[in-house]
Amino acid sequence: MPRISCVVSTKNVAFGALATLFLCGWDLGQLADNRVSSRKKMVILGSTTTARSLRGTTPLLIRPQVRTVHAGRATVAGTERYAGLFPDLSFARVPKTGWKVSTAGFGGFRVRTDMEPHRNALSSALDNGVNIIDTSAHFENGMSEQLIGSVIGDKIKRQELDRESLVLVTKAGYISGQNFRPPFPYTHTMVNPKMAHSIAPEFLEQELSSSLRRLDVETIDCYMLNSPERMMLGEKQYSEQQVYDLIGRAALHLDQEVKGGRIASWGITSTTMATANAMMSISLSRMISAIVKAGANLDNFTAVEYPFNVFENDAYRSTGLPSLMETCRDQRLFQLLHRPLYAIVNGQIRLLSTHLGVTAEEEPQVMRDLTASFEAVQQLENQIPELVGDTTRDVDIMAKFVWGQVLSDNLTRLSQNFFAARHYIDHQIRPALSADLVSLRNLASETETSNAGLLFQWADDYNEQFNTLLETFLKLCSVTLLKSNATLATTIAGVASWHPEADVSLDDPLAPLVVQVARSAVMHESTATNGNPETDSAGCVLVGMRKPEYVEEMVDEMEKGRILPKEVVTGVLDYAHAQS
Repeated sequence: MPRISCVVSTKNVAFGALATLFLCGWDLGQLADNRVSSRKKMVILGSTTTARSLRGTTPLLIRPQVRTVHAGRATVAGTERYAGLFPDLSFARVPKTGWKVSTAGFGGFRVRTDMEPHRNALSSALDNGVNIIDTSAHFENGMSEQLIGSVIGDKIKRQELDRESLVLVTKAGYISGQNFRPPFPYTHTMVNPKMAHSIAPEFLEQELSSSLRRLDVETIDCYMLNSPERMMLGEKQYSEQQVYDLIGRAALHLDQEVKGGRIASWGITSTTMATANAMMSISLSRMISAIVKAGANLDNFTAVEYPFNVFENDAYRSTGLPSLMETCRDQRLFQLLHRPLYAIVNGQIRLLSTHLGVTAEEEPQVMRDLTASFEAVQQLENQIPELVGDTTRDVDIMAKFVWGQVLSDNLTRLSQNFFAARHYIDHQIRPALSADLVSLRNLASETETSNAGLLFQWADDYNEQFNTLLETFLKLCSVTLLKSNATLATTIAGVASWHPEADVSLDDPLAPLVVQVARSAVMHESTATNGNPETDSAGCVLVGMRKPEYVEEMVDEMEKGRILPKEVVTGVLDYAHAQS
């Protein structure tokens, strides 16, 4: 199967969920391939028919004429029926519910209703073997849930999808955007002046109602408490024990929501659950104890979600005590892994992809362009003393325009970290430059000499040249990251290639490779003793996908034969751990 390059989407990198999924599209010639024809089967009124599935063409799934008593939510029969359409893809089992879900899920972070590619991507995902969708009430101020609800609603109306075949996961915890209207009449903490956090029952009840409305469904299959550890950070810092007590109280409320039918189960998302020495770290074992102490029903607690990638792999590693993955397996909790393509390494954020819109061969030209841009900006900065007067105000304004020197002084440090460079440019340099240009133009408008027009022209020229410099510098940062990630991809593939059963190549791009490692890790560690990871695993990897063309590599990675042997997974993660 040919591979298609992917582009990676960004998210809140410190605690977010992350990254890229790839959906597949087939041409007529591929229909002769047995793997393709078996993947693209559809069930129509109990019969099996081979379907042509071209990009943009939807396999038709006629829902059963007799609906189950669980209409409006995921069911075992519905998810198994969906999995049966894709026999060459690996699916996992949610232990406490029996749902069968794809081992790669659609991550809804940064998905918006005003972006048609996002709609097309989700539609394509559902057509090609992805039947678990993860989102949150606060993603894009609710627009993520709105788009997901719109897409699945349209497909159900067109009889292209059964609601019973789809597992919907959403979360509540953050209070931001249109929901941020203090004071709040429930237990909460202020994280910053524009964001609060709560897992109070009153807040959860309110948020659930909004999520059901946006998703346009009767029932959410798994409703997550989002990052309860955030209650330890903010204006009112709750103690660790108080947070566990709040989790127990929230669990009791969510049990009532299960009884009422608005959710089918509930879970917990945490960015620190896997790392015992992390700031605001919370323990899964202590959360379970708090839930039991509160009298909540552990049968309704079906899933946990946490970040995992080749560098942040503590969930896989045992250090004298059972690992998080082992604990989840023993507690029969389904595991959702997010942020596989965004790692926090040595205090820096690293995008794990070699698809950055640049090539290593471009580096010499980028360096030439950067030199030319620095020279153009320096020339303009040398001209401004001749255009302003000698008053204190003139001199103060003139002294602001040393941005070329500021960037030059930080060039080496920033070029090694794409995210730090972009954040510094977008949040410090650009706003400050904009304010300085306003001051200069105000000065020009008050100048009665012939230099007024020259100052206006200088401001326009400087703005253009300096922004060209910034864009060229960011391109250099991308090339630097590309070279580093290409080396990482080759090293990981080299570590894996010694095993005869490892389906990897030294030419494999980094993004699908690290997702393959994450998917293989959770499939091995979530499978009970003597089980088969390809059929009995209880976990999946959530990868952000916002365009249909990102699909084929991930669907390829979902094939049953692409799971890496456990020895290879351990070797790769040990190597990455040593580098971090």
